[in-house]
Amino acid sequence: MKTHVYGLILCLFGPALQAQFVKADSIDWLIGNWKGRSQEGIVIEKWKRMDNDSFIGEGYIVVQGDSVVREHIVIMPFSKFWVYIAQVNQQPPVLFTLVKNENGKLIFENKEHDFPQRIIYSRLDEARLKIRVEGYVGRTLNKDEYELVRSP
Repeated sequence: MKTHVYGLILCLFGPALQAQFVKADSIDWLIGNWKGRSQEGIVIEKWKRMDNDSFIGEGYIVVQGDSVVREHIVIMPFSKFWVYIAQVNQQPPVLFTLVKNENGKLIFENKEHDFPQRIIYSRLDEARLKIRVEGYVGRTLNKDEYELVRSP
């Protein structure tokens, strides 16, 4: 019985407990300018470290020379958690919680958000990363994936 209780506690609070022990240095690989293509156009993300524990980014999609989607992003510790705060165009900001930071993969979740509910950054190597946004719309799992390369 005791093992079942510990298992339940880890299932419920494990991601949150893991998030509080993240060191900012483990996210440094995200810093830089990134560029790739999608069906919509050219995807660009730019990341820099603001201080010891905060990262600021901006992302946009360029279609025929115009930025059609512009996103301001912050990754920072908040209370006992790390959060990803995204503001797309002029909409209110949306908060996602870091649930996994392991082997060059960052997974942020907000199960209450309409779409996406998960944002996943995966470091492929020094010069490439993959961004995947996913979530359910109704009963259908939708996902968008972008592979970006480091640019000057």
